[in-house]
Amino acid sequence: MREASVNIRLRPDVAVERTVPIGFVLDFNTFGEIIGLEILDLRHYLGRRCLKGFEEAIAAYPKPLSYSYDKDADAFCLTMGRERSADAFHLTMHLERSVDQCAVGGTVMLDADGRIVGFQADAAGRQQRQSSD
Repeated sequence: MREASVNIRLRPDVAVERTVPIGFVLDFNTFGEIIGLEILDLRHYLGRRCLKGFEEAIAAYPKPLSYSYDKDADAFCLTMGRERSADAFHLTMHLERSVDQCAVGGTVMLDADGRIVGFQADAAGRQQRQSSD
């Protein structure tokens, strides 16, 4: 059964100053569980400071996280549990390969300094598309 949403708060002790609506691509495993989150043009939409202190934030998160960011493509990938190369921002929540993807709307939470403190995306009622990987 496909999970309906993802809500990750990286810095629960830091106030959310603003939320930015943004498009995500959610990645799913064979069981329909959300294992990834991708954002294209991350800094274009969120500003140059959005990744400041991000490494420390994911290091403090209670589940394993890693990320990659392609500055030239403005594409960011955050992974839960395993490393992954990416062509976009990508947040993976499980140690599995994505077999399905779904484009959805969501929000990125920013603190007063414009740094990312969380993500929220909802896949309820969205159509799936098969990954070409």
